[in-house]
Amino acid sequence: MYLDSELNQIKVLQLELSPDSTLLLSGNAFERRIYRCIAHFHELTDNSGHDALPPDFYSSEMNIMFDIFRVNDSEIKKTYNPTMIAERNMQQRVEQSWIAKSCPQSLDKLVCIDKDYGSDEIHNITHYIKNIKRVTKEHLGSNEHPNKIREIWMDKHPDIALKGLVVYDETENYFQGQVRPHPASGQWMLLWDSTKPLTFYKPWMDKNILQPIYDSECDFLIWFMPYKYTELFNATKENYPRIVIMDTRFPRTDFYEYDYSKFTRT
Repeated sequence: MYLDSELNQIKVLQLELSPDSTLLLSGNAFERRIYRCIAHFHELTDNSGHDALPPDFYSSEMNIMFDIFRVNDSEIKKTYNPTMIAERNMQQRVEQSWIAKSCPQSLDKLVCIDKDYGSDEIHNITHYIKNIKRVTKEHLGSNEHPNKIREIWMDKHPDIALKGLVVYDETENYFQGQVRPHPASGQWMLLWDSTKPLTFYKPWMDKNILQPIYDSECDFLIWFMPYKYTELFNATKENYPRIVIMDTRFPRTDFYEYDYSKFTRT
C-alpha cells in the first residue's frame, strides 16, 4: 500500500503544506523553522526502513530529526484492525491479478476503499484515542528503551538538536452536534445554528493524548489531517487546519479535556 511507506507519508504532507492549510499553534519563529524544514523534506536523509532504528528522517544541516506514524479509528486492538486486514486482502488479490502483470510499476501506488467506512462499530472515537495513545507510547519508549529519543535518537545523532514526531491522522472529523439522515442518500446531514453550534474535536488541543509528548524529549509535533475535510463546515465558520505544527518545548496551559462520549463522526 502506498501509505505503508513513511517516505510517501511525508510526500503527501509536503504536498498539502501551505500557509492556508497550516496552523502554527504558537506562531513563533521555531514553528516557522519547522515548517521550512518540512517544505524542504527532499534534503532530509530517509532512514525509514523496516528494520532501521529511529528516527525515520534526519538532517545534520537542518539540525532536525523526527519519526512519523499513522493513527486510525478502526484498530480494535494492536493485532486486529478490520480495515487494515481488508486492505491486505485486497492488495493480495491485486498482486495476483492481471493488473500486476500489466502495470507492475503501479503496485506501490495502491490505495484501498474502506468497505467499513460507514460502520460506527468499527470507526469510532474510542478506537481512535486508544490507537493514538498506543502508537505514541511505542514511539516514545519500550521495555528495552524507556526513553527512545534520548537512548537511540540522541545517541545516533548527538549533533542534532531538534527532535519531533509527525502524526499522519487517517480519520475524519469528530464533532458534537445535531445530525439527521439525508432523505435521499441516507448519509448524515449536519445541522447547526447560532443556538446549537457544532463543537469539533481538535486533537492538537487534547491534553489526554498530547501531555505524554510534551513531557518527553520532543521539541515539536506535527499533526497532519488530510481527511478532515473543512469544506463540509464552511457554514460554521470553523477554521480547521489540515496541518498543525506545535512547539512542544514548553508546558501548555490551553489544553482541552474532552468528554469523548459526546462525539460522533461525519
